[in-house]
Amino acid sequence: MTDITYIDPKEIEKALRGLRENSQNKNVTKASLFNLVIYAKKDQREDYIQKISQNIIKKYPCRIIFISEFNKSEGDFLRTYVSEITPNEADHTISCDIINFEVAGSFIERIPFVILPHLNADRPVYLLWGDDPSKKNPISLKLENYATRTVFDSETAEHMTDFATTILNLHETLMCDIGDLNWARCAPWRALFAQAFNTFERFKCLQQAKKIHIVYNLPSTTELSHHKIQATYFQAWLAVKMNWDFDTVLGTKEQLCFKYHSENGPIEILLSPDRRENIAIGKIISIDLMSLNGDHIVFDRDLSHPHNIIIHRSTSSVCEIPVHQSFDKTEAGKSLIYEIYSQETSESFLKVLKLIAKCQHGVICSS
Repeated sequence: MTDITYIDPKEIEKALRGLRENSQNKNVTKASLFNLVIYAKKDQREDYIQKISQNIIKKYPCRIIFISEFNKSEGDFLRTYVSEITPNEADHTISCDIINFEVAGSFIERIPFVILPHLNADRPVYLLWGDDPSKKNPISLKLENYATRTVFDSETAEHMTDFATTILNLHETLMCDIGDLNWARCAPWRALFAQAFNTFERFKCLQQAKKIHIVYNLPSTTELSHHKIQATYFQAWLAVKMNWDFDTVLGTKEQLCFKYHSENGPIEILLSPDRRENIAIGKIISIDLMSLNGDHIVFDRDLSHPHNIIIHRSTSSVCEIPVHQSFDKTEAGKSLIYEIYSQETSESFLKVLKLIAKCQHGVICSS
């Protein structure tokens, strides 16, 4: 790891000029399509957020301003240093600037003022907020007011009901678009369902659904502990698209049972865990759908090739040959990147948040 040389905030531009001159001597071009401002707590999740930013600049070089807040017990301070990163290890002709701020205590309130002069003018500002937005933070609203788009991380939320309510309120008050990383992570499954039920007969089967069982991956890490979020988002998206009316949700530490109704009768969606070591935490493993007319459809990941989805269809009289669909191995990563820099706020995402906001407080919470 390169040694860190801290500088006074007023020396940032001078340090950046030094990096730029050094790059010119090496025939390296500084690239910055937009500004990416990242806020994260100084804990185990900081590395996780760092990985996301590195994946972003591989596709879209940008200037990164990384704000890392330390625990108040460490005192009051504001430390700054600059560095650079090469988006593609195989191509050393392009580099991106990173302006790092380490802050603690009362000095956090200075952050909006010290970062503003270092945003590249006339370029979008994307804010990745790596903390629970329902918690009061003296800089959150100020940073969000600078942003073209703010992307939250629902992994930081203690209660999804509070998270949904807060995000909806922010959408009403902020002048920027909003998104969420976990909403992006379940995008491949939304696309798969849209494709799988794209005919009248198949859509009718979905309309007449009576029970859906969604299995998600449970093992926890220090980075991800909210295992049910992606599955919760997916079932809410499905209910919104099908115009099902929400009744209630019951839950335990690991299971959730959502109850809806439509003109065809009641619908029950059960979320339960399983353990697969070869897929990411919180990912959907399988979806099992039973309809009123006896149709049965199962979407299940291949045990040995988890990016492959095997679709089993059967009726009361016919059992079809399984169909194989594949998720692009980089699709989830592409979805995360798209979620950060995309334009406008997804109407489906807002409707899903409104549905989740109806749930009883504390039912959908940290595992």
